[in-house]
Amino acid sequence: MSKWMFGFLAGWAVATGAMAEANCNALLLSMNANGQVVAGSKKALLAAAERGEALKVGWRIGWGKGPNDNVLHWANAVFVTVFEGEVFAQMPPIHAQAPIPGKGHVVLTKAAHTWTASIGSDGQMVSRFNDEAEVDTRTVEQSWCLVESARK
Repeated sequence: MSKWMFGFLAGWAVATGAMAEANCNALLLSMNANGQVVAGSKKALLAAAERGEALKVGWRIGWGKGPNDNVLHWANAVFVTVFEGEVFAQMPPIHAQAPIPGKGHVVLTKAAHTWTASIGSDGQMVSRFNDEAEVDTRTVEQSWCLVESARK
């Protein structure tokens, strides 16, 4: 991993705003950066997952205290697991990218560098890059919706 990418990720902190107002018409669950439910319910998400509904997950990651010191990601849940009343979704692997603060731009890493993650209704995101042995676990702000009703 590049020193720049390592420094960016080492400074990663979770944003504190809630996504409840966000981005989908059929919101099932929204949790804040502390893992607390702020809209919808785990019960609604669990029922949708058990029915095999197509789910979309949004999560916000921040690195500072400024209003633009965060990125918001949305992805379809490609692999959903229900375990002990919680729902977990693996995100599609992506080519690693990094925002350039103050430039309104996101760049891909020069070398092939894949990031994978699982986000759970337990509030946690577990992720890693393909060249790392260690897995990173952190609480993230997140929202879950039905794919068919997600705003375009």
